[in-house]
Amino acid sequence: MNRISVSEDRTTVSIGPGCRWLDVYDTLEPFGLTVVGGRVASVGVGGLILGGGISFHSNLHGWACDNVVNFEVVTAGGDIVNANETTNQDLFWALRGGGSSLGVVTRFDVKAFPQGRMWGGNRYHPLSQSAKLIQQMIAFGERGVVEDPKASLIIGFAWTEATGYFSSVSLQHTDADSDSDSPKVFHGLLNVPEVLGDSCSSKTLSNLTMELDGISSGDGHKMRQSFWTFTTYLDENLLSEIVELFVEESKALTHVKGILSGVGLQVISMGMIKHMTHAGGNCLGLEGETRPLLLANPSVRWENQDDDQLVLDTYCRFVKRAQECATARGLGHGFLYKNYASQFQKANSYGEGNERKLLQVNVAYDPNGLFRSLMAAHIG
Repeated sequence: MNRISVSEDRTTVSIGPGCRWLDVYDTLEPFGLTVVGGRVASVGVGGLILGGGISFHSNLHGWACDNVVNFEVVTAGGDIVNANETTNQDLFWALRGGGSSLGVVTRFDVKAFPQGRMWGGNRYHPLSQSAKLIQQMIAFGERGVVEDPKASLIIGFAWTEATGYFSSVSLQHTDADSDSDSPKVFHGLLNVPEVLGDSCSSKTLSNLTMELDGISSGDGHKMRQSFWTFTTYLDENLLSEIVELFVEESKALTHVKGILSGVGLQVISMGMIKHMTHAGGNCLGLEGETRPLLLANPSVRWENQDDDQLVLDTYCRFVKRAQECATARGLGHGFLYKNYASQFQKANSYGEGNERKLLQVNVAYDPNGLFRSLMAAHIG
């Protein structure tokens, strides 16, 4: 379940679901290869792919689920089947974004491609630079990533007791020749003033994922955590209002012990959406979009169980207000990214037609509803 093997022609990699992405990248780097996979070293392979899977390479190659060429699956009846573009096509479609309630995937065969060193890292600014960062993010989503799909970007806004409010910028580019050559697509972001910290340089993919692992986890493995998500259309005024709402709501948590409250923002680009139609498409329901989207990931960690209700209520309220704000501006979108959704969000936002088809596939391969009864986030 944790085996990683490269095909003889080096065009595909077979990965066991028990692997973490750092295992995959460490194995492939000596071959000069990589795959579309997770951005945080400790994230598991199986869950990321089955929920969609956003990568540093996704603007160029699509989401992780769109790069699977074959799933080996154990069905509820105990049969071992393969699902690909020519065999069990309905299951192949459903597994690309449909989650883990369709069977037990025992192997992912995914596309491989050459990869050398990358360029990237993280930069930090005071919250006072948020307007400039938002402007640059809009420019990136509307033009920059179209001109240079090798680039990826996440902008975040956060609060900790040690730092107060601050902004973070996570930049990655899949092509780097030297530490000194920063990609042109990021020059606007790199010119935002008041830099509090900067780790950008030429690095391996595994190094980039370990860096993000340290930032996103820190001591968080010992902490209480909650992730949430919502999606809107990309718009500068709306994005500014979302950040204002985050600051307003998170002030109620500044006294909570060990609190790190934040919201991460990234673009679902037209390049990503274009790849969602390949090889029969995926089930996420975004293939018809004609404009880039904003994917938000509010997240929080804290120390004591006694604060659970306050923290969760605060984040629930923030997400609801942000969604209402987007709807009022005519910019709301129903997509909920399964890999970010909280236990209070029903991430079955596939669209009515896709949800009906997913349930049909589920019934076909699991007629007695075994996995539907066991999985909390089941289909239907």
